[in-house]
Amino acid sequence: MTICESSILTFEFTYSRRCSIFGDPNRLADAWDEITHSPILTQWAWSELVVSGVERNSQLIHPSLEFASDTSPLTGLIALHVRRGDFKGHCKYLEKYHAPFNGFNFHPGFNDQYSLPQDADKKTMDAFFSAHCYPEIPDIVTKVMTVRNTLGENVDRIYIMTNAKTDWLKTLEDALREEAEWASIASSRDLNITREQKYVGQAMDMLIATKAEAFIGNGVTTFIFWLV
Repeated sequence: MTICESSILTFEFTYSRRCSIFGDPNRLADAWDEITHSPILTQWAWSELVVSGVERNSQLIHPSLEFASDTSPLTGLIALHVRRGDFKGHCKYLEKYHAPFNGFNFHPGFNDQYSLPQDADKKTMDAFFSAHCYPEIPDIVTKVMTVRNTLGENVDRIYIMTNAKTDWLKTLEDALREEAEWASIASSRDLNITREQKYVGQAMDMLIATKAEAFIGNGVTTFIFWLV
């Protein structure tokens, strides 16, 4: 697929009939109500393999996760999506097109909205886009604390969905614990899973995220598009 050409003067996408849906989240807007009320979502259920993998790690993530098949939220849990690795290069590519949030992440009813600064110089634009597409540890900590301060101190657990290296995750955890006390901080790297569960690891992350009391994601990635 090709991404629409962007206007350097306005930082806004220009669309044509050949523009892919990837580059134009507005093309999904009319489908929101139909999809959210469709059987594919209202009757959705996770496979036994995914549920078993999550429940296997319940004490690591949240003590109520043994009820993973239940629809009730996991009170006090923040699910945090932090994509690293080769995504850094992809963010640089997307920045050239001033890419908006992807898919339904663009929905106007969501708490976080994404508006590119107008008439900004390249340095300002780089910093703004990086904070949304490839945030560094200070940006992540600030966002987590904003959410916790909004919801209350009872929000005291974090689960990080990530492909980051363990040493970087240790630095992130230390930074989070410097800001507040947490009952637990765990990540995808900490999960104890079987050989079969390894192949549904991302689905396990998604199950945890959909049950968390609060979810902090990266609206530019396609991974988060499927969680909305």
